[in-house]
Amino acid sequence: MVIDRLEVDMKLGYPLRLLCALGLLGYASLSLAHSEHHHQPPASSEETAQGVRLVDRPLIDQHQRERRLPDDLLGDEPVVVGFVYTTCTTVCPVISAIMAKVRDRLASDGIDARLLSITVDPLRDTPQRMAEMASRYEAGEHWNWVTGAPDDIEAVLRGFRVYSTNVEEHQPVIMVGFKGHWLRFYGFADPLQIVAGVKRLQREPEAKLAVLPVGRWESQP
Repeated sequence: MVIDRLEVDMKLGYPLRLLCALGLLGYASLSLAHSEHHHQPPASSEETAQGVRLVDRPLIDQHQRERRLPDDLLGDEPVVVGFVYTTCTTVCPVISAIMAKVRDRLASDGIDARLLSITVDPLRDTPQRMAEMASRYEAGEHWNWVTGAPDDIEAVLRGFRVYSTNVEEHQPVIMVGFKGHWLRFYGFADPLQIVAGVKRLQREPEAKLAVLPVGRWESQP
């Protein structure tokens, strides 16, 4: 039985408008994004509280500091996590831009949150490259960009259930976590949809949530 619903402004044309507004892609490069990431699902979310494992491995942030999950990179605040690689010129910049918009909206709403971008390509993504990306998105102290040894990154990605043997085929995913409960957003989610997820987890951290493709939040029975 549906017990609650929150309408989110999620129009079907949003992903394309975001790409064009950012000056990253037009229609042609949108096709390129589909060729680079072959299995892009629609923007949606599922409750994954039982599926996420925070693996304690040494990671290196954009300031070349060793950081660990969860103690150094997560706190008592909600966290928004993205998975990217620095040589990606299509999907990853859009994911990072979405996260930047989420950061700005959360800040304007007075919500303290952390952001975390984890590379899926540790062989090429050095701390210096991650620092360049952090600077591009004006990351600030509450947005960490981390890389690490391949084995450590693989373990962390497997814990989040996003590991792929081919970095060019990794799923575009943004995750939101709070007090051990996680939401997973596939595809180009509207930043407002993600912000709504953060707020909902703060109010009802143990609720089982799902997002329909049309952008409606509904509690599961």
